[in-house]
Amino acid sequence: METQAQIPTRDNTEQQGTRLPGGAQIEVRKMDLSAIENSPKYSHGNDPALTHFTYALSLLFPEGELFFMDSVRNYRKEITDPELKKQVKAFLGQEALHTKEHIAYNDRLNQWGIPVGWVDPWLKRGLNLVRRSPKKDQLAVTAALEHFTAIMANELLQNEELQAGFDPAHRALWLWHAIEETEHKAVAFDVYRVVAGDGIRAELRRMLTMLGATAGILAATTFLHIYLMARDGQLFNVRSWLHFAKWLFIKPGLFVRLIPAWASYFKWGFHPWQHDNSRLIEGWKAQYEGQYAVA
Repeated sequence: METQAQIPTRDNTEQQGTRLPGGAQIEVRKMDLSAIENSPKYSHGNDPALTHFTYALSLLFPEGELFFMDSVRNYRKEITDPELKKQVKAFLGQEALHTKEHIAYNDRLNQWGIPVGWVDPWLKRGLNLVRRSPKKDQLAVTAALEHFTAIMANELLQNEELQAGFDPAHRALWLWHAIEETEHKAVAFDVYRVVAGDGIRAELRRMLTMLGATAGILAATTFLHIYLMARDGQLFNVRSWLHFAKWLFIKPGLFVRLIPAWASYFKWGFHPWQHDNSRLIEGWKAQYEGQYAVA
């Protein structure tokens, strides 16, 4: 069961960063993911639609993570709290390694004859439009999408049904990414609190931004998913699509499971660590001990 973490308030001006529950730390890790090179093509349940869904998500990460890092870097000089400074540094380190690993991961698609070299420039053009908006709005987008990725990470980490069928090498990649998204899930949010506060305008900005950010990520993921299935000659594989739909909406029902946690973002005074899932961090460390090094 999730517990309620002690969350700092704006009245406590000396505490701008959130100390992770249970003494957990944000650690930058280098994982040994070399086994992916010899893994099967359809790495999730030997199913095209499930596999290409994971690749559609992965294709979003290189440019998406760069945007997240930039939006937080914009305010590094305004952060005075030592704890938050340390967390921002670790956040940037984790996201940089995520970018590197997902670039290599996505290149598997090119090796299969599915060209994806156009995806990063396409995403960059779209994100450059967001970069024209005020920096606080960019940070609000990052805080929203970090929550979105964190709740997906939470479901993956705690739900064995979602992990079932993953090739072990691919599961290692996604669980590594998920645990680090869990560790730093409040960093961009806390930076947003420092620069925007928690008044009416700040709260409305973050809530409205979540609506737009969610629409954007769902549209981009769906488009890329369809593209990958089409280029792989699987677009009309009805059996695979039905299997994916069942997985997404019924059993284990990832999309349905995400709704309550997603909706919690619209609660006045919300903070990511109000959902304390820090226990998952230690569980992952025990499972993958010896397969990573702290950078």
